[in-house]
Amino acid sequence: RLRSGELIAAGGAVVLFVSLFFSWYEVSAQGAACAETGGWSALGTPMSILLVVEIVLALTLAGATVGRRSPALPVALIVVTWVVGSLVWIILALRLLIEPDLGLGLAASQVTLRWPGYIGLLAAAAIPIGALQAMRDDRTDAPESAYTPPPPRPIPEPKTGGGSDTAAS
Repeated sequence: RLRSGELIAAGGAVVLFVSLFFSWYEVSAQGAACAETGGWSALGTPMSILLVVEIVLALTLAGATVGRRSPALPVALIVVTWVVGSLVWIILALRLLIEPDLGLGLAASQVTLRWPGYIGLLAAAAIPIGALQAMRDDRTDAPESAYTPPPPRPIPEPKTGGGSDTAAS
């Protein structure tokens, strides 16, 4: 069953995927709007590939958690999703802050980040945050996680007998 961390990561993946179909940038020349650029094309092929990898990892994490037989694969996916998602988010944030010229040779003042870009950045952040939440969610209050410590072992009786334990000089 899905926990809150997996739900956050999967929700972030879906929102990020949908946001990439909207226009992330508005380009204007001399104050008049002349073009809008969608998320897929504005970010370029390498960034799009990184975002797809992040989306696939988050959705695979949710799927592996639902269909797991043992916790090994989901735990491994949690760690990989957190590491990759964090790196991709940092790269995306830097890309959006630097305000690319979109290959058109425009000044930074002529390129404006629109609301789908901000939504995409938040959704990309939700993926590693969800993985981190899944990593720390131990469900200690669940009935199947209840731990009953074993009874203490009895103290062994001291050995009695004849043998000398002293070292020969």
